[in-house]
Amino acid sequence: SSGITQSTVSSGINAEYGLQGHLDSPLTTLGVESSANTGKALQAIKFSVVFSSDLGRAQDTLCQIGYKTADKFDRRLRERDYGSWSGKPWIEYKKASKCSMTDSKEFHHLPGVETDDKLQLRWSEFLYEMIVNFKDKSAEKNVLIVTHGGMIRVITRHLLQYSSRPLGLNLAHCGIGNNSISVFELEVSNSEIVNCDVVKVFDCKHLARSC
Repeated sequence: SSGITQSTVSSGINAEYGLQGHLDSPLTTLGVESSANTGKALQAIKFSVVFSSDLGRAQDTLCQIGYKTADKFDRRLRERDYGSWSGKPWIEYKKASKCSMTDSKEFHHLPGVETDDKLQLRWSEFLYEMIVNFKDKSAEKNVLIVTHGGMIRVITRHLLQYSSRPLGLNLAHCGIGNNSISVFELEVSNSEIVNCDVVKVFDCKHLARSC
């Protein structure tokens, strides 16, 4: 089995409610503080492998959590690419989409914006590769993944399909705070996920200030 722990990042453009996407900016003061608190919340867990988005803000978050580097910085763990909308206010993007976030797949339909299906493809390729690489190694692995809100939403939607315990979450409307922690315990057989135990999602209890 494998345990996957995820954390999100907090940087300047995000703090101003902008669409950061693949753009980068330094962590905010709150982002640095929250990342350090996330590190304290995770320090009791011995991670077998650490993955991170290759974007600078994710790497900075990883460092603040307490890891000088990752086993792999992977482009597939990047945030959604918002194309020409990158850096623009979220409220303008929402207005231009002309629909609510009831269905995220419909919401992210503007030209040049990476769709949920494309994010799902990135995640699926990453997950399959990770599972295959673990196949002939010891049975249990604790995995840390530092990634972004859009990707975590896609990951959560995907893994919940394997859970026998429905959470009743509306992921389209559920906020994912910066430096929140999500934990999934996966049971894998023959390189396939057969069950997912959702330990926690988007949890912020470890933070001094609300995420």
